[in-house]
Amino acid sequence: MLAENEDREPFKTRRPVFVILLGPPGCGKGTQARELSKTVGLVHISTGDILRKAAREDTELGRLIQRKMTAGELVPDSLVCQTVISRTSQPDCERGAILDGFPRTLDQAIFLCPMLPLRQTIVLSLQISRTVLMQRILGRRTCPACGEIYNIHFRPPRMTGFCDRDSVPLERRTDDNKVTVQQRLVEYEQQILPLANFFRDMNIRQDINADVEPAVLTAQLCALVQTAIIATGKNVSIR
Repeated sequence: MLAENEDREPFKTRRPVFVILLGPPGCGKGTQARELSKTVGLVHISTGDILRKAAREDTELGRLIQRKMTAGELVPDSLVCQTVISRTSQPDCERGAILDGFPRTLDQAIFLCPMLPLRQTIVLSLQISRTVLMQRILGRRTCPACGEIYNIHFRPPRMTGFCDRDSVPLERRTDDNKVTVQQRLVEYEQQILPLANFFRDMNIRQDINADVEPAVLTAQLCALVQTAIIATGKNVSIR
């Protein structure tokens, strides 16, 4: 990896960096965002994880989110946007962040616009076939303790049903079922075209083939992000 000085912090740039990962549910955004975060030192912000955490809380808001997610419906834009404002304003996001699952609608993208001139923004749109996508979603399993993501088809744990790191039984998300997934994909396809066109017109969108092996995709994404980070400032040290 690139390293000008081993003692430096992960990187220093003139502007914070926003990496926006676009793609349908289950295309691998979460896994790739985690790997990118490890490599380039940017905070991984998953709006899905934040909302799922809220859904587990016994509050009026949590119950509303739970009903929406169980039905395969999207959480209202106003709530998602406020979640992102709160999270990206925290000190660990001073150098930037990897946004996983945001923006998901055109209104969310428009909301994000005033923040973009102050940041170097990279939009990576993951393109994937429907067959591979269904295998990834229906085969996905998550460790409730450490958050590690597995897949029974592509990345199974060493011991079936248990996390490699802490031996905790793996869980399947309640919304990872065929009926809910199909509904989510219909809604996604209805909303993604104007969103994709929005970022294309801003000339900051790059389409990436996500049908490849996860490790190959990770290497490609890391190279793209590292190049963009270096372009924002010469005083760089990447692990």
